[in-house]
Amino acid sequence: MSSNHSSLIVITGASRGIGRAIAISIANACTKEPTALPMPIHVVLIARDEQLLLENVRLVREKCGESTIITTTCHAVDLSDLNSLSTRLNDIFEPLKQHDYDHCWLFNNAGSVEPLGPTTLLANGSIDELRRSIDLNVTASMWLSSMFAISFSSTARSVRIVNISSLCAIEPFATMAVYCAGKSARDMFHAVLAKEMAGKDDQKDNSTTTDVENEQKARSAFKVLNYAPGACDTTMTDVLADCTTLDAGLHDYFTSSKKECKLIDPADSAGKLIELLLKDEYVSGSHVDYWDV
Repeated sequence: MSSNHSSLIVITGASRGIGRAIAISIANACTKEPTALPMPIHVVLIARDEQLLLENVRLVREKCGESTIITTTCHAVDLSDLNSLSTRLNDIFEPLKQHDYDHCWLFNNAGSVEPLGPTTLLANGSIDELRRSIDLNVTASMWLSSMFAISFSSTARSVRIVNISSLCAIEPFATMAVYCAGKSARDMFHAVLAKEMAGKDDQKDNSTTTDVENEQKARSAFKVLNYAPGACDTTMTDVLADCTTLDAGLHDYFTSSKKECKLIDPADSAGKLIELLLKDEYVSGSHVDYWDV
């Protein structure tokens, strides 16, 4: 196996918003001395918009200057297209599996806030719109984390899967039922994934295999985090501020917060997330909010 990179970081929804901010925060962390990030690092950006991805590749490289400690590649993929999802992800992961990465991180970020509006009027809309939302926010997210775990947990020394969550995962917000339900489902899936992988670690501790076999099995220290980045100033909050069917109180909050520049800077939230991961003191499977860090 090749050992060109000691760390692999995969970010979905990486074209804008919190996904782009995570990529740039990683680049910033790599330039600090000393850095706790294991290097060199290969960052893989995944989103639908190829032009925005290429721009973000440029931004990451710009942050790192002439340094070769970080390399960046991108893939234009529509994660909501379930017919091609497994094939597209396999095409990305298979070549990466040929490298002997010590640390593998996934930021499972891609998602959509729509459809919005009163739950009682949901059936007045398009069932295809509802299905697309569930396909992206729930099914694709679950499939992605599962494939990542299968692909890297048996070989990497440590694996971290971060589900980008929301306060909507644990609190009901009027006129945001579909988004709340999707985020709640994602949180629970990743909490269960954490529990299952912790169970596997327990089985390793109780095994009677040889030291060499135990060392190989123990190479994967698997942890999961549900991270809610807070109400960030992104295109998603633009949608909420412009939505005429949003709950009046929520609409007032987002419009006034936009106007008064009170929303969280995505760079600030992403920076907190990277610091949280590097400290590695959170409980696997837990839900941590921006305001808790």
